[in-house]
Amino acid sequence: MADSQEIVSPQQSDNEVEEVPAPPSTQKSKADEEAAKKARFAKKYKVSEKTNEEILEAQQALWRSFVYDHFEAPVIVIVDGEVKYKFICKTSPSTKPLTRARWDDSTSNLVRHVNACKKTSKPPPGQKAIDAFAQGSTYNPAKFRIKLSIWIARRHRPYAIVQDPEFLEILQMLNSKVEVPHPTTISRDIREIFEITRRAVGKMLQAHPGRLHLCLDGWTSPNVISFLGITVHLVRGAKAESFILDFVKLTKSHTGVYLGQQLTACLKAYGIEDKILGITADNASNNMTMVAELETSLSGINSRQTRVRCFAHILNLVVKAIISPFMKKKKAAAATADNDDTGEADDSDEDHEATSARKRHRQPPAGRSHKKAKGYASADEDSDLVDVNGELLTEDEALRALEEEGLEIDEDGIDFTHETTEGEEEEEEELDADADAYDAEEIDALVAEIETEYALSVAEQRFARYTVTKLVELAKRVFHSPTIRADLKSCCIKDKCPDLQMVRAIATRWNSLAQAIGRALKLCAPLTRLLTMPKYNTKGKKGLARFQLGEKEWDLLRELHALLIMFLRATDRVSRSNLPLLHEVIPVIDIITGRLLEAMEKPSLPAQVRYGAALGYRLLNKYYSVTDESVMYRCAIMLHPKHKLDYFRQQKWKADWITTAVDLLRTQWEDHYKPKPDENAPTASSQSQTHDDPFACLDTYTLEGDGDVLDNWLKTPTNPSCVDPLAHWENQRKVAPMWEPLARMALDFLSVPAASTNVERAFSRGGLTVSKRRHSLNDESTRAATVISSWAAVPGLIPEAAIVATFADKAKRNKKKVSDPDVEVIE
Repeated sequence: MADSQEIVSPQQSDNEVEEVPAPPSTQKSKADEEAAKKARFAKKYKVSEKTNEEILEAQQALWRSFVYDHFEAPVIVIVDGEVKYKFICKTSPSTKPLTRARWDDSTSNLVRHVNACKKTSKPPPGQKAIDAFAQGSTYNPAKFRIKLSIWIARRHRPYAIVQDPEFLEILQMLNSKVEVPHPTTISRDIREIFEITRRAVGKMLQAHPGRLHLCLDGWTSPNVISFLGITVHLVRGAKAESFILDFVKLTKSHTGVYLGQQLTACLKAYGIEDKILGITADNASNNMTMVAELETSLSGINSRQTRVRCFAHILNLVVKAIISPFMKKKKAAAATADNDDTGEADDSDEDHEATSARKRHRQPPAGRSHKKAKGYASADEDSDLVDVNGELLTEDEALRALEEEGLEIDEDGIDFTHETTEGEEEEEEELDADADAYDAEEIDALVAEIETEYALSVAEQRFARYTVTKLVELAKRVFHSPTIRADLKSCCIKDKCPDLQMVRAIATRWNSLAQAIGRALKLCAPLTRLLTMPKYNTKGKKGLARFQLGEKEWDLLRELHALLIMFLRATDRVSRSNLPLLHEVIPVIDIITGRLLEAMEKPSLPAQVRYGAALGYRLLNKYYSVTDESVMYRCAIMLHPKHKLDYFRQQKWKADWITTAVDLLRTQWEDHYKPKPDENAPTASSQSQTHDDPFACLDTYTLEGDGDVLDNWLKTPTNPSCVDPLAHWENQRKVAPMWEPLARMALDFLSVPAASTNVERAFSRGGLTVSKRRHSLNDESTRAATVISSWAAVPGLIPEAAIVATFADKAKRNKKKVSDPDVEVIE
């Protein structure tokens, strides 16, 4: 087998651990060869222009040998002025690390270590070998149950899957003695795995040397159970990691005080109440009250000064403000509701939106449990795009209209907006009425504020709304008709355009309107050809020609798209990693603010676009000014090697603003990170008196000098090439112990999540767990399965060995209670 083969090195190293001196006659040639290698290395990797971390990253991208997989990521060390890499064995980390000059690409020493390591390592203990179908693997009943439970939880499988005949046949084929647990046992196992892992996760987080961050949001499951979703964020090995900490069941009105109490209880259960720094949540007022509650219920440094407002929600709100002049508010069915004296509750969207503003201060969004949005409304109540009440046609009404026009309907049409996972589309396309009402309040307030300065005429409003309405309705019809899609494809070929389809604008995907307009602009000529086809404009029927856009309408869409595309690119930029961090979004906000200001002051732009830009600018400025209440943003920027104080100067901050920012940073440093002076430590003068060597002080010299390490670091030049500040500070922490406290502080502040996107992904997992066919799951099962699905994605987080031991011990105890060996024991 492959595991027993010796690894043969492709070349021998010139930098062995125990070097044998070469004969004198070859010393010169060897030195020349090394010098040549160093020169080639310096040229290839541009050593003079890059940092050590960037060079290592470039080298790793070219390493193809599997031997590197046997070692941890190389650690950069500097020995006698030369940069080297230290390789630590994953299998035997206690063995002496191997060191190699970075210009040396030989793997012979590494290969030799791997071969020796394989010979000495012991194979894992096993009980019974599975037959030829799984030669080399082992079967362990307890481990099998654990693997089965984790698979069902992580992949959102129903418990009853273990009783599928075909599934059982597969297992029996592999091992005739396999013991498949009952679905109820699987349910109990998942909850027990959760409890055991929860204790292990708590210990791991307690032992973590840095601070932890949280993301929070409320969620209501499809079977109407309310939870507070909590994700935890930390830095391990220079990488920002996150996973679900817990799903806390909520049983009372979601006031800020109640949420704070529940969060406090959760953190104390994990033993991490003193380790929390940043808390990221949306802009709901009860979240502010919750953070205030934490100040009194928890110790540590978390407070309103360390709260972070969700960047994704802010962008969402700004885009809503910009496109609001192009959308008509959906009229609530107020007349019907107000005149209804029956006293019975009305669950309609209209009624809910009318009252949600009053509820907003009492509870957060109740999840995606409302009816589907009715779409974008039109300003033209006489248009045949709307119903008799002036409302835009719904998806179902649009389908019926297609049927009336004699067009073939594809109800399972492809969504060209983006790929959706199982269960995602239904959740994303349902409105959160509470959040929408709260956002609408903010936008209405801004409209009233700028109405006199940027007022639109009635004609301008109708033109903007009708233009977007036609585009949105046309996209719906193309989406739902395979006949129209096929003809659009033919039109693309005739006009020599890319074979593309239209994108629908979906209310809950706030960037989808920009995508829809952008796609329509690319299809301008084919759409014009399509909408004039005789087959779609027969006499006596409403034809597609009514969706035709004029030149002025296309011009308006181009200018609106030019403004909205900036938000698409901003989203893409901060989404390059799984989670945007504070130091990544602040420059993005500054750029967006500048572009919106330019647009609102540019007279050549359509009035509707300038009006939307003004709304977006005012709203973004409002939330940007709120960042002054938090120390997190400014500290993150100042601790980034690329920015420091230079970023504030480039943004033309006033001198007293910069001074305030530095004072805030210094307060955090001195109160929570700066080492306390050791009274027993010898002073510099006493050291000089005890040493005979007057130069001994050079051996203990540090960059800290006689001043404060933070002040000295801020005075050093910025590092414009630093793209990964976490890697920079992690390396500084390892190679220079005197940097440890400041590096720890930097890692803490630079790892703060800027958006609560991870907790929203957690809700997606919860929605998949509680599917339409699993509505009987209780809160404990929902919690355990959802959280385990996240924990299982983090290598080593679930302590499988400890769980196997627990399960095996229980099995032994239960077997002692059963006298008949043929009786099956189900725990």
